[in-house]
Amino acid sequence: MPLFAKKINIYAPANGKLIELEYVPDEMFAKKMLGDGFAVEPKDGFIHCPISGKVVMVSENGYAFGIRSKSGVELLVHIGIDTVNLQGKGFKCLLKEGQNVQATDIAVELDMDYLKQQPYPVTTMVVITSGEQVEHLKREADNITFDEIIATA
Repeated sequence: MPLFAKKINIYAPANGKLIELEYVPDEMFAKKMLGDGFAVEPKDGFIHCPISGKVVMVSENGYAFGIRSKSGVELLVHIGIDTVNLQGKGFKCLLKEGQNVQATDIAVELDMDYLKQQPYPVTTMVVITSGEQVEHLKREADNITFDEIIATA
C-alpha cells in the first residue's frame, strides 16, 4: 500500500449477490478496462448511489451514471449487460447531471418484472474510474445489503 493511501468507503448499489468484477460476463468490465470495482446481482428494483458526491454523468437511457465524491473519487455505475439495447425501457433514472447525492439515495428504479423477461442480465457494475483499487469486499456469504466496499488510492 502506498505511504499516502487514502481509504474510501463505497456502498453496494443494491441488495443482492456480490460478484468480483473479473467474473462479470462482459470482457470490458471483467478485464477492468474502465477501472477496478465489483458487481451485484440486484434482488429488488432499486439501484442506490454507492457514494456521496455530485452526479457527473447520466446515460441517455438511464442504465448508467457517474458520481464524483468531494475527495475526487469517481465511480461509474452500469446497470446490466448490453442493456443499452433496451433503449431505456425498464429503467427510471431519478438523477440529473450536477445534482448532489448522498450514499444510499435511490438513483434508479428498475421494472424487475419487465427486465427478467429480457435476454440481458441486470448485473450491476460499480467501477472506480479515478484509479483507486478495491482492497477489501466486506460480505456475508455471497449476499450483500448496502455493505461497505473499501478502496485505497
